[in-house]
Amino acid sequence: MAATSASPNLFTHARSLGVETIEVQQNDVQIAFWPPESTVRYLVTGALNTCTAIAIISPRAGILAHIAPLPNGTTGIQPGTDPGPVHVRGLLTTLTTLFMDNQDKFDPSETWVIAGIWNNRPAMEDGIRLTNAVLTRLRLTPSPMDDLPCFLPIGTSPSLTDDEMEVMFRSANPKVAALEAKCKAGDLSYVLGKVDQILQEGTVAQDLQICLQSAANARHMPLVEKLLSLGVPVNTSTAVPAIQQGSLELLSLYLGYGWDINKEMEWCIPPPLS
Repeated sequence: MAATSASPNLFTHARSLGVETIEVQQNDVQIAFWPPESTVRYLVTGALNTCTAIAIISPRAGILAHIAPLPNGTTGIQPGTDPGPVHVRGLLTTLTTLFMDNQDKFDPSETWVIAGIWNNRPAMEDGIRLTNAVLTRLRLTPSPMDDLPCFLPIGTSPSLTDDEMEVMFRSANPKVAALEAKCKAGDLSYVLGKVDQILQEGTVAQDLQICLQSAANARHMPLVEKLLSLGVPVNTSTAVPAIQQGSLELLSLYLGYGWDINKEMEWCIPPPLS
């Protein structure tokens, strides 16, 4: 799980490399299945403020909830009414359903429950009480609210060099990592001759996203078309360079292989051509 922010971080770097993520917006609950079941590697959220984040994480899957005190768009609450508890209970019901439907992915011996806190204390204390009750029912044994530790601010995250970032996001598949290294070295013709072989050996096309990005940056059209034809998807990291280069040839290829030109870059950020 990662938290988003306005400054560059692991999430934005991962997205720039085409690493698939699911971003959980306010008042939403999402589940992700980690490789090899899917290509998703991150569940992310951010801008918690007084909201509460709850994550249930195992080596096989993760569930992440971002719960605000009130429903989105709530204004003018009438005296004597409080839509908060019903709203929180509804999101916790969604979390519970996702967990119950996927219990085989959450072995109790290797599953962690993580709660985000604000200002050294849990946000939404009533919501935390509800959360504890739900997690107890799921036999995830959360700590009682008054036993939660107080965390000190972590300060500024240490900066990472480009080499450290590259190591962190290098493919775990040595054959894919070798092709990515060839791409970054500019040996794209070599990669063009190897992609069929690596797919025949069991690599999934989505794992070649960085190769597509390198080919697009270099405008190596034969490799771009080859990777697209094999099912490597187009995302922001490959679309933006084509736009910056003013390459109608690249954009036409993307459209021909199913790129949605009207898809927003992310929530509240318009499509790259807008």
